[in-house]
Amino acid sequence: MGDEILERNRWTQDDFELMGWHDNKVYAIVFNNDSFELSLDIDYICKWVKKKNFLFWVAPATLIFKNVYDINICTDYLDLTILDIQRDKPSNPKNANYTEEQIEYNWTIETTCGEITFISVGFTQYIRQSPVLIKRQNLSLGERRGISFDIN
Repeated sequence: MGDEILERNRWTQDDFELMGWHDNKVYAIVFNNDSFELSLDIDYICKWVKKKNFLFWVAPATLIFKNVYDINICTDYLDLTILDIQRDKPSNPKNANYTEEQIEYNWTIETTCGEITFISVGFTQYIRQSPVLIKRQNLSLGERRGISFDIN
């Protein structure tokens, strides 16, 4: 049923203006120093449905930022829910000779308990399961099949 909610299972920085991460729960964060990636395991709210009360089409997703450096994490505690993701200050990539991307941004992930800032050329987000319609904004660990950074 939830497949028709998604246009596709893979999104990139080219889709940034179409996407929103408000109230997306973060389950885990991984730093891959070998590939300079910052990965987040999140519940992505694909669609908000206004009825008498709100309902949400939610799917587990892997959000991977590429060519990341100058990471700063400032949080009060680790129960992270994203309020907004912003990008600004477009510039030529620091290591343009090693990346296919021509622009990098300063990124800010605002959360309920602080923020994560870094510089990156962009992201790819992979939806790992079909969205389900629920009354809350995040899935249980069982519904989402645990913590994962799969991209298939």
